[in-house]
Amino acid sequence: MKMRAVRLRDFIRPNPAVAGPGETVQSAASLMANASATAVPVMEGGRLIGILTDRDISQKVVAKRLDPASTLVAEIMSDDPVRISDDRDVESALLVMRARGVQELIVQDFAGTFLGIVCGCDLCNCQWEEVL
Repeated sequence: MKMRAVRLRDFIRPNPAVAGPGETVQSAASLMANASATAVPVMEGGRLIGILTDRDISQKVVAKRLDPASTLVAEIMSDDPVRISDDRDVESALLVMRARGVQELIVQDFAGTFLGIVCGCDLCNCQWEEVL
């Protein structure tokens, strides 16, 4: 059975909580917890410069026993987040996530303007709803 293409733009989390590179990991983790987010874009001067994920925190801070109160976001963020255009469909976004080994994608428009973020869990739920 062929599923209809569901556009990614319908799943963008616009205006997500964002972190700054000079914030502490503890501050960013609190922000993520309050927003129920697994990742936050890292912005500087209105420009996207990276992404901080719960995976970054667990593998680069907790596992290495660094102090989250003194470790800065810039020290552990991923500075080349995987990006995707908002005109793509959900299936292609899931394929990109799988190929790149990420759980979140930065969504941008054709001009490269930051629009928001999508999480794999949201997209997987959409795919299951299409099948069922």
